[in-house]
Amino acid sequence: MSQGETCCLICIGVVGLILTIIFATMWHSVEPTEYGLSYNSISKAINADHVYDGGLYFLGFFKHFIKFPRTVTSIEFSDYGSKLGNPAIETRTSEGLALKLHVSF
Repeated sequence: MSQGETCCLICIGVVGLILTIIFATMWHSVEPTEYGLSYNSISKAINADHVYDGGLYFLGFFKHFIKFPRTVTSIEFSDYGSKLGNPAIETRTSEGLALKLHVSF
């Protein structure tokens, strides 16, 4: 094998490795407990037309997922039958009056 052939094979190997790495970075996943929206980091745009379920997806260059949980989470601050165990928020107004907030969101 001549020196030129060896150099050519090395170049082909390096280019093949670089293309494999680039191709592998275009795959993105969404967990089964999440939803995903495709986000393009160049144009700063979200594709809201398609919501991705759990799985592995080929998105392409400069794209990734913005992920959201599938489950609804409630946070409650209340003394009235609160199952979550968070007491009401106690604070004071600027005049010094006591204020007790019962909030659920």
